[in-house]
Amino acid sequence: MTLRVLTQNFRKSTIIETKASRMWSARLPFMVQHLKKVNPAVVGAQEATVSQCDDIMRLFPNWTYAGGVKHGNVPIFWDTLRLRAEEDTLLERIYPSGERERYATLIRLQHRTLAWGGWFGSIHLAANGDDEPNSVHLRAVQMRAIVDDFTAWITAHPHPEDDKPNLIVCGDLNDNLGDNTGLLGDNAGVRRIAYNHGGWKSLRRRLPLGKISGDTLRSFNGWHSTTSLPHDSKAIDEIFTSGVALEDAALRRTCTDVLGSWASDHNSYAADIIIN
Repeated sequence: MTLRVLTQNFRKSTIIETKASRMWSARLPFMVQHLKKVNPAVVGAQEATVSQCDDIMRLFPNWTYAGGVKHGNVPIFWDTLRLRAEEDTLLERIYPSGERERYATLIRLQHRTLAWGGWFGSIHLAANGDDEPNSVHLRAVQMRAIVDDFTAWITAHPHPEDDKPNLIVCGDLNDNLGDNTGLLGDNAGVRRIAYNHGGWKSLRRRLPLGKISGDTLRSFNGWHSTTSLPHDSKAIDEIFTSGVALEDAALRRTCTDVLGSWASDHNSYAADIIIN
């Protein structure tokens, strides 16, 4: 049996958009279409405000979410018919990021009919803007801190399999450096830091490329048809895993390649986790 996890940047509804088609009210129906098509059990969200979360929950009555209420915008959504949250396992963290803040959320979800549970996280790292100078360094510091914080939290809230925890972390990394760049230190990118520092495997480390549908496409579409962009495999979004196996994964487009309008300026990744 598998459990589908989706990482999705929703693009904040608080952004002042220059085009009506990019406003959340216009994008919401297409986001709903996208989510129904992918049919995830868990969504690691980024840039999802409370109002956006509430809109999604209203349209998916069996879903709920945690995180992003007190601060931040990286909540976890899940299907309550399949999963339930373990009490007192929610972790929310804020990380300095130049003139901004960046966020991480982690929670333990238990399958309702199987003796399987896992830790699900969502993270959003520094972007390349003037308000986050030296973003490569900021992302490296943030990733190390997140790995440390998640590891310490799991250790403090043990479950039977947590000697090698079932960990799934979704993220908008704002980093497209791969695992095999040949670079050292911070410039190697946060995927290598996550692997070296915490044993977290990116999709390309976890699966052969033939098991990742749409691997050559970009995860950030920037309001363009994804197929019109260079097919260079640039991915600033990711699903990290530790202690679990994946059956397959796929880049899922939120653009006009597959929808009548854009649901987001980010495409998403879906991964099917083997849980039986």
